[in-house]
Amino acid sequence: RVLFRSTVKTSPTGRSFSVDGTAYTSARTFNWAPGENHTIATSSPQAGAAGQQYVFTGWSDAGTISHQITVPSAATTYTASFKTQWHVTYKQSGVGSDAGTNTVVTVGATNYNQGQFDVTEWIDDGTTISYSYAATVLTSNTGKRYVLTTPAPTPGTGASITAATIITGTYKTQYLVTYKQSGVGADAGTNTVLTLGANTYNQSQFDQTQWIDSGSTITYAYAATVLTSDTGKKYVLTTPDPSPGTGSAISSPATITGTYKTQYKLSLAISAGVPNGLSNISGGADRTFYDSRSEEHTSEL
Repeated sequence: RVLFRSTVKTSPTGRSFSVDGTAYTSARTFNWAPGENHTIATSSPQAGAAGQQYVFTGWSDAGTISHQITVPSAATTYTASFKTQWHVTYKQSGVGSDAGTNTVVTVGATNYNQGQFDVTEWIDDGTTISYSYAATVLTSNTGKRYVLTTPAPTPGTGASITAATIITGTYKTQYLVTYKQSGVGADAGTNTVLTLGANTYNQSQFDQTQWIDSGSTITYAYAATVLTSDTGKKYVLTTPDPSPGTGSAISSPATITGTYKTQYKLSLAISAGVPNGLSNISGGADRTFYDSRSEEHTSEL
């Protein structure tokens, strides 16, 4: 009888397949008679190197992944084709459980929170990835947040993947510092009450806030004296000093308040011509500021 050569193989080579239930990992050639029936099959996905897999895309005769063939009256080759995929792992560092269900990374159209890491996907060889780490992740504490650090995660979104890849979004913790003032009225106008860095703030611009990296120090200064529209009135910073003080390292949310007291200027007068003038008055000094509601008892000598 006449036999014809039938070859079964894979592309790329080295993938497993079976013929009539017998497994192979390299091309095999059989001498079969026309009209015989045989079953060829493969599996998907198949593991490759670490972080690599092969996914079945089709047989050259358009059959299903496992199917029966009828030997034709001609030499024939049956090829199972596979595409290569790479494992991409998205990690995060620095975001704690207090971030709850707030989004940390978006991969494609799907959001993931801190409780869902690591996030993984298989990407076809040579295709691009699409992802985005949140710039800021809020927490259950309104005075604490996580901020994505620089440099940005790498490879960046839009990169073409040709190997197994790990991408990490690294976050730092920040705490909210709130600066308040107590005691300074609207008559202080635009006079400076607080200095933060190179910026100054007047009484109408409170409260002031800034986010500070955990462990970093704060630098600020409340004005010792704030003048008013009345030359006989001013506000004076009280003791103890605001706390935590300038130069302190921040490890939790903080509220800092500059507390002011009001002072008024005492002006003394005596009838013209009185010998020794104002030296006849005791208990207070002319043109001196005294705390509001303090009692200065003056008397004539």
